[in-house]
Amino acid sequence: MSHRIRIWGIFLAGMGFLWLAFQVPVYTPLVEKELKAKLEKYRSDQWESCKKRAREQASHEVDSMIIAWAKANRDTISRPVKPDKPLAPEILNPQDSTPIAPLFNGQDTTKEQILE
Repeated sequence: MSHRIRIWGIFLAGMGFLWLAFQVPVYTPLVEKELKAKLEKYRSDQWESCKKRAREQASHEVDSMIIAWAKANRDTISRPVKPDKPLAPEILNPQDSTPIAPLFNGQDTTKEQILE
C-alpha cells in the first residue's frame, strides 16, 4: 500500500510540473517594456559585434591580398654594382730645406742645472 501512495504522489507531482511547464506567462506592460528594451539592446550589441568581426576579417583579407600583390609585382631589375673605392691619394712629403740641428745647441737642460 505504501508503494501505491508513493507512486501516486510522484505521478501527481509530475502532472503538476507539466501543467506549470505549459502555462503561458502573463506579462504586465512594464515587464513587456523592459523585456523589449533588453532584447533590443542585446540585438544591437550582437549586431555591433558582428560588424566589428566582419571589419576585422575584411581588413585581414585585404592586407593579405596587398602583401601577395606586392610580392608578385616586386621590381626585378637588379641593383647597380657598388662602385670601387677610389685610390688613396699619393702622400707628398713636405720639402724642408732647414738642416737638422739639435734643439738646444748642446746645452744640458737637466733639473739640476735649472735649479742652480
